[in-house]
Amino acid sequence: MSDESTHTRSDTGAHDDTLEMPLTEHLEELRRRILVCLAAVAIAAIGSYVFSEWILKWLVAPYQQSFPDAKVVFIKPTEAFLTYLKVSLIAGFFISSPIILYEIWAFVAPGLYRHERVYTIAVLIPSAILFLTGAAFSYFVVLPYGLRFLIGAFSGNFLNPMISIREYLSFVFTLAFSFGVAFLSPVVMILLGTLGIISYEDIKRFRPYAAVAVFTLAAILTPPDVFTQISLAVPLLILFEIGALGVKITGLLRKEENQGDDEPS
Repeated sequence: MSDESTHTRSDTGAHDDTLEMPLTEHLEELRRRILVCLAAVAIAAIGSYVFSEWILKWLVAPYQQSFPDAKVVFIKPTEAFLTYLKVSLIAGFFISSPIILYEIWAFVAPGLYRHERVYTIAVLIPSAILFLTGAAFSYFVVLPYGLRFLIGAFSGNFLNPMISIREYLSFVFTLAFSFGVAFLSPVVMILLGTLGIISYEDIKRFRPYAAVAVFTLAAILTPPDVFTQISLAVPLLILFEIGALGVKITGLLRKEENQGDDEPS
């Protein structure tokens, strides 16, 4: 019985020698891969520190382009130094992320079935692309409009902006992460559709509310003109429709699979 189950597992793509490794060897492998990831981040962060000033200027560029006379300040003695370290660490993590993903995959993949590996890759690659696209969209499109609205519309004789570099970077990174996650909506919708949690009929009922929510968000983040609101709302609506189409396709595939299972052999 054990030989048959081992053979079945091997046929589906898992490695018997990895599955039979004792716990201590698994922990040792995990420790080694964590050390490789930490070393990769450290080396990339040290290299990034050389270019930290250039990276910082690039991050601050949308603010200075929107307000040419404005300056970014630091209000604590250690704030500037810690800011350079923070930028270097984030850049180092971003640069070393392929190594980190490979080490995670190399540790997890031997214990997965072949179809599980295919599903994981099919989710990870689009997710990484969509997340980076969302982060880039937030920097190049949303951030300039958001700064002009949040600072330009509310500053005047009574209130004047004095932006701390720490608070500015926190705002930029939070915005980039938020839009990166928002751009993952098609993947999340397709996953939920594959698991049978939502259906295309559910999405059709929710579509009017989704459109209102998207345009409300665009109206808040952009200046009060139609062009900029549409330039933000349209990509989000397109992503929603891509997710809806994916849910529809997965629903049809699941229906065909169920019909095939019901047919007499």
